[in-house]
Amino acid sequence: MRTSPVILLAAAIACGRARVQQSGGAPRADGGTADAGGISTDAGSTADAGPVTYSIARVALHVHSAISHDACDHHATDGGPLASLDQDCLDQLEAALCSAKLDVAFLTDHPRFMDDKPMADDVLLRGRGEVPLRDADGNVVGMQLPCGTQVAAGWEGTHTMPLGLARMPADDNAFGTHIDANTSLADEQAMLAAVHGAGAILWTAHSEEPDIPASMLQSLKTDGMEWYNVHGNFIALLGGQGDLVGGTIDLPNLADLFDALKDLEPFLQGGSGAADLAYGTRSSARASSPPASGTTCTAT
Repeated sequence: MRTSPVILLAAAIACGRARVQQSGGAPRADGGTADAGGISTDAGSTADAGPVTYSIARVALHVHSAISHDACDHHATDGGPLASLDQDCLDQLEAALCSAKLDVAFLTDHPRFMDDKPMADDVLLRGRGEVPLRDADGNVVGMQLPCGTQVAAGWEGTHTMPLGLARMPADDNAFGTHIDANTSLADEQAMLAAVHGAGAILWTAHSEEPDIPASMLQSLKTDGMEWYNVHGNFIALLGGQGDLVGGTIDLPNLADLFDALKDLEPFLQGGSGAADLAYGTRSSARASSPPASGTTCTAT
């Protein structure tokens, strides 16, 4: 059995794992929940742990910081030490996490920029009022912002999106392993085992792209998948070329493109129910004991 230092971080991770036991938590003033009490998870045990309890948390599952090359309008291209990166961008990110009243944010920076950093850097511990979150041995596994939002590290490769690392994987090959039609199932399974061994869960990202067949996901049995990403809308609006303006886009008609994007604003800004930005659904193939009907993890 593992004991987590933070209930919400562990509960959010447990949306992709088998059994969760929650201790009580007091509501946060901003509408979220916060509790430094412990919860226990055991992803590998098949013994009956009693009733499964789920916590409702407002979670962002796919977030890039200034560590990644494609954040901050490409200002963060050097991949250097945390202190050398765009601090204004990091300030804006943290302010946004708080203003969105998120309980947990999973950072998913690209592996070639985060894989050689200490965990304290990967979770953006900058000495600006953040509280480090530690495991039973005192190792940093996350951080909590002054507003109560908790932050954990992971990465996003080619459809590979581990969430909630407690440590770096023992197998460095995990960072470069893709989840796609061109990668062998054996290599993907080795990466999945390495991610689980690092205390994380494995989700797949960008399900809107064609190189991630459903049959492969069923065989791999990841912990979950990104159900929706606005990237798909940008691909459609930008002529199927990706997320950069140019090429097939008629630049003189750029104003029309921005008008089309404005139609997405009510959806992107969220609100209630169907207005939430993204939904993550637990992979049924992964569950040894399926959750109650209708149970989902929601990322806003």
